[in-house]
Amino acid sequence: MSAQLTLDSIPLDAIIIEDRLRKDLGDLSMFDSIREVGLLQPVVVHLEQDGKIRLIAGGRRCAALRELGYDMLYHGSTADPLRPGFVFAQELSEDIRLELEVTENVARHPMNWKEICLSIFRIHELRCRTHKDGGNWVIAQTGALLGVSRASANNALRVAKALLNDDKEIHSAANLSDAVKILLRRVQILAERKQQTFRDNAREQRKLEKLVVVKAT
Repeated sequence: MSAQLTLDSIPLDAIIIEDRLRKDLGDLSMFDSIREVGLLQPVVVHLEQDGKIRLIAGGRRCAALRELGYDMLYHGSTADPLRPGFVFAQELSEDIRLELEVTENVARHPMNWKEICLSIFRIHELRCRTHKDGGNWVIAQTGALLGVSRASANNALRVAKALLNDDKEIHSAANLSDAVKILLRRVQILAERKQQTFRDNAREQRKLEKLVVVKAT
C-alpha cells in the first residue's frame, strides 16, 4: 500500500467519479485561469487497496481540466500551469480536510446565501491561520481559490462577520445583495454623519473666530 502512494502522476481518465456526485457542474469558465496560474487547489483522490483511484473532491476541477485539454494530474503540484495537481486524502491535515469540506460545500447546490458567506469566511480564516508564519493571505486569494471576484469574496466576508455578530437586520435580509446594501447604507450614513459633524465644527469655529474679532475691536 505504501509503495502505491508514491505515484507522482495519474491520468484524469483513471479517476473514478461516483454517480452520487452532482451532474450539473455549472459554468466552468471560472477555471480558465488554470492556463495562466495553474490549479490553485489540487484535486483530492483516494487510493483504494485494489489500486483504483476514486475522486474525493474536485469534480468541477476535473471537468474544467478536460475542457482545457489536460489529461494528467501530478502529485503535490500547485499553481503550475503545466502540471495540474492532485493529493491523496490520506495526506491531508485536519485543517485542510475541514477547508476541503467547506470548499466543496460552497461549490455544491443548494446552499443559501448565509451558508455560502459563512463558508467563505471559514475558508478565509483557515487560510489566514495556515499562512500566518509564511506570509499574508489576502481576500483576493480567497476569491481566486473559490472562483469568485475579490469584491464578491470581500462582500461575503463582511456579511459573514455581521451574521456571526448576530446582526438582526442582516439576518432578516432576503438575499446577499440586500445584506450588502444594508452594510453599504450604514457606511454611507456614518460618512454623512462625519461630514455633518465636520461642517458643524467648522461653523462653530467660524462663529468663535468672529466673536474673537468683535471682542478685539
